[in-house]
Amino acid sequence: MDFLRCTLHSDFLNDFCAANNIYAAIRYGVSVVDYTYEFCMQRASTFDHFFVSSEFYRNSLCGFKVLYDVDNCSDHEPLLINLQLDWTCGPVSSRQRNFHSKSAWYKATEEHYLLYKEKLYCNLSKVIIPTSALSCRDVMYNSCERKELLNRYSNDIVQSCIHAAQ
Repeated sequence: MDFLRCTLHSDFLNDFCAANNIYAAIRYGVSVVDYTYEFCMQRASTFDHFFVSSEFYRNSLCGFKVLYDVDNCSDHEPLLINLQLDWTCGPVSSRQRNFHSKSAWYKATEEHYLLYKEKLYCNLSKVIIPTSALSCRDVMYNSCERKELLNRYSNDIVQSCIHAAQ
């Protein structure tokens, strides 16, 4: 989507960015991006983007530009984002370390895979499928209930996979 033009999807993407507290780097004050895509040397648009968190946008973003002077076989121009990051860290011994058990799939036997498959099948059979939310074809339909149903559905699938692996 080209942020410099108002299109059908502009409001949708702007709402998404606002809801997730992210910003398009092109909107930064020192951005020097006039276009990122050129069609047959006739039309130019800004389709390619970097999105950053509000924290990066406020505290770390130093510049954003297009690199026109590189040997590029694509009709999309490469982008360069400059970030000022504070990498100062305390001594390793002062950091708290917590152990988190993880599945070591490289050690798994065929029996482990079959057991995982059985557990996963059992877990997924308990997941409620939000058919009304999944069957909605209107991508511009922005219902809080639909978002909640889809988020819960995806989270249930992830949790089913994690629990089957334990």
